[in-house]
Amino acid sequence: MAFISELFDPAVWHEVDGFGELSDITYHHDTTGRIARVAFNRPEVRNAFRPQSVDELYRALDHARQDTAIGVVLVTGNGPSPKDGGWAFCSGGDQDDIIAELFARDARGLLEFTRLTGRLIASIRTVRRPVVAAIHGACVGAGAVIAAALSDPQDLGQPFGSWTLDRLVAYLSEQKALPIKRSRISELLVAEGLRWRQQETWFGERVDPTFAEKRGASKPFTRPFPKAAS
Repeated sequence: MAFISELFDPAVWHEVDGFGELSDITYHHDTTGRIARVAFNRPEVRNAFRPQSVDELYRALDHARQDTAIGVVLVTGNGPSPKDGGWAFCSGGDQDDIIAELFARDARGLLEFTRLTGRLIASIRTVRRPVVAAIHGACVGAGAVIAAALSDPQDLGQPFGSWTLDRLVAYLSEQKALPIKRSRISELLVAEGLRWRQQETWFGERVDPTFAEKRGASKPFTRPFPKAAS
């Protein structure tokens, strides 16, 4: 087996059939067949992701979702960097392949990118089994959003057991110095048709179906049009 990462033990993991051609992601199962390992595999750029990375990550997560033997999915980053020995979980969007290119996109192109990243978040949610982020090194930008969304809030020292958009925004801003707007995070989630505002949380299975009614209208909200006089 080719070198994967200094923290990767080839005696514990084996490559999944049909995924040997991946370049931006590595995908392995442990010898028991119960644990899946999905890793960002661009350590030379601090595991920054690009559209190809998202496509490969989606494929691996979807395969893990369909494999009924898998009990938990581990998401991590390979390393260290061959350039300077640095480590990273994920440093967000690649500055050359994503960030710079976004400035040249029109509204339709930006929507396509939002849907691409939204599909990634959706694929994590639909795995329907624990997805755990193993973070070693830098975790910034969209990488920090992914890592936080994969974590139990109480494991991060938060006084609540489930995420909401407002809680995630506050955590990223206060704890990670990452001021991402609520609307931006919502766009990533809603892009795939996920109706997050009608649920209390996307972490865990115990969602109160009447939460939105108990809470009342979300703010800000669109004021309904007045009914025409009959």
